[in-house]
Parts: sequence; C-alpha cells; structure tokens
Amino acid sequence: MILLGRCISPAAPNWAQTNPPAESPQPRELAEEDALRVLGHVSDALESHNLQAFLASFDADKMRDYPVFRDQVNAFFQQYESFQVSYKITEVAMENQNGVALTDFTLDARPTGGDLPDVRRTVSLRLVLSWNGQEWKIADLSPRELFS
Repeated sequence: MILLGRCISPAAPNWAQTNPPAESPQPRELAEEDALRVLGHVSDALESHNLQAFLASFDADKMRDYPVFRDQVNAFFQQYESFQVSYKITEVAMENQNGVALTDFTLDARPTGGDLPDVRRTVSLRLVLSWNGQEWKIADLSPRELFS
C-alpha cells in the first residue's frame, strides 16, 4: 500500500506569505501602438456604423457621466448614416495610472436622409486610457462635443 501525504517542513516557505494575493492589474506603460489600436477600433466602429463596437472601446465604469455620453453617441449615430475618420497621434504619455494620447482627429459625417450637407469636424482629441489587465479602454475623451 502506498500512502500519499503532505510533508510540511519548517524550512519550506509558506506560499500564502511569500506570494500575496494579486491586486488589481497594474497598468503598463502606454505605447503609441496601444493608442493606435484603440483609435483603430474607434475608427472601424464609426466607419462600419456599429454603435455597440464603438461603445465597447470605452470603460463605462471609469468614464465620468458615461450614461450621458452613451445617450449622446446614440443620438449622434441616429443623426448620421455614415462616417469617415482620419487621425494622427501627436503625443503619447502616462499620467498617474492612465495613458494619454493626443491626436489630430477628423470626422466626416453624412447626415441621415441626405437632405443636409456633409459635416467635417477636425479637433485636437485628448484620450485618457485605462488598463484593465487585458487591454486599454477609453476612460475619458475631450472634447466630447465631437459626438454631438
């Protein structure tokens, strides 16, 4: 008969003491490629007129007044039938636990129904990005009026 048991040695380290439980995910340094990835998701969602995919780029828990922003964007998607986006990242940095990306952002929009002329908005867009342990999400952007 073979007996299996647990051997406890005074010299063996206690796993719980040497490896404390994992805390919230530590943010990593925001790289330009990360900001390009987020902007690519935003651009693709706008150009495919996919509201759900657009909103998935945002961190609803960390974004101040997210429900107001969500409703504003929903109305924006109803007002325009198609979008075309171009952007250029001008700066990427870290501020405390968040990444920040500054971009020159142009949005061309065609109103629903075609009775009104197309709209072009060019802004210096500031994105505040939060790391959730798996990906960067937008925790804030300004000016929010871009989507009104």
